[in-house]
Amino acid sequence: IQKDVKRIDPEHSRYYHDRINQQLRANNLEELYFEEAVQMRNTCLRKILFIYAEEHGVYFQGFHEICSYIMLAIEMDLAEREKRPGNNGYDADSKMRLLSYHFLYHDTFTLFETIMGHLLKCYKESDEISNSIVSKIPYVACDKKLYNLIQSIPIEHEAYCSRWIRLMMS
Repeated sequence: IQKDVKRIDPEHSRYYHDRINQQLRANNLEELYFEEAVQMRNTCLRKILFIYAEEHGVYFQGFHEICSYIMLAIEMDLAEREKRPGNNGYDADSKMRLLSYHFLYHDTFTLFETIMGHLLKCYKESDEISNSIVSKIPYVACDKKLYNLIQSIPIEHEAYCSRWIRLMMS
């Protein structure tokens, strides 16, 4: 987990860094350097991933990216909500607080755990699922050239998949 978390794109920490410094400025305290914010956020991600691994007895490489994107999405939503005038973070219909920085780690863990409930089988049965997906490329995508290219390159199919997912989420 430690090695994987170190590989997370530091730009994922931008919103975290900005929020922490905003709080420090409000209290007239010295701001953090970006590298310090990256380390703090990565520590939180390590804790989330460790707890998940302990509770579920499993951790695979790539979990760190999914967890980091979830946290980033929550941070972006919170930052966007703060910019809207008159929005105090409550749902107008239910008077219930939807997201809060106070529960960032809890919300990240809960969403990660829920998503992994559906994705975990892809990690456990990756060869079977990967071969199934790749074998459908000529028929579903109507792209025999792509199928031949993927089959000829000596890289595991999961590597392509994770890159495509990252590209879609960026």
